[in-house]
Amino acid sequence: MEDQPRKRSSTNRFSFSDVVKNAVEPGVNHSVMMFVNIVFLLLILTIIIWIGFSNGKLYMIVLLMLAFGLFIAFNKFVAMVVEEEKKAKLRKPEPSNEEDKTD
Repeated sequence: MEDQPRKRSSTNRFSFSDVVKNAVEPGVNHSVMMFVNIVFLLLILTIIIWIGFSNGKLYMIVLLMLAFGLFIAFNKFVAMVVEEEKKAKLRKPEPSNEEDKTD
């Protein structure tokens, strides 16, 4: 038997092509959210490094708080959108097969 590499499911891997493809699809996509969270965390890390080089200037600390607040608010907003999508999916009645019935 030949050993063939197994294909990984799209939910377990992260690639930039998935981000680009899923960015134009409606709804909340896991790969796009992961990319956005990574970008936010890199931004926060960069600001922390800048604070170290600027000897803790007040404007840098304020910028860090704003970036951190935006990160939290964005993730909370996305969680609320996902929750509403789940509720809407549960409320949506199944389509009836009225067209299949003939008189």
